[in-house]
Amino acid sequence: MPPIPPIKGMLLRSALTNITIGLSSGIIAGCYFWYGIRGNEVRVRDEYYAKLQRERDGIKA
Repeated sequence: MPPIPPIKGMLLRSALTNITIGLSSGIIAGCYFWYGIRGNEVRVRDEYYAKLQRERDGIKA
């Protein structure tokens, strides 16, 4: 019976795979939050304050 060949680099390969998947998932989730969720909230907030500014300028004029 031939000996079982040693498994070389499996831990390193597994660690690199886990790190790559973790970083990729984090970057994708961060981009989704920043441009998807936060972007819409900022747009709504800016429109609200622009409306208040227009109303205030109209009263002063």
